[in-house]
Amino acid sequence: MGVGIWAMHYVGMLAVRISMTVLYHWPTVLLALLAAALPSAVALHLGDPSTLPVIGLWAVVFAAASIASINNRA
Repeated sequence: MGVGIWAMHYVGMLAVRISMTVLYHWPTVLLALLAAALPSAVALHLGDPSTLPVIGLWAVVFAAASIASINNRA
């Protein structure tokens, strides 16, 4: 899920046409991948149907954190 969030973000950024050259700093790109993948992994782990509803709500918080972190880093 995190890799999908990351990939969709960068495909969207590549689709934008602007009149200047855009270069990507690879360490930042990899940091953005980790920022999307790690909270997503936690969200999927916490979102297990066998967990209590309150713990399931934390899964939503981690999923939102994953999306917010990729949009603020890249």
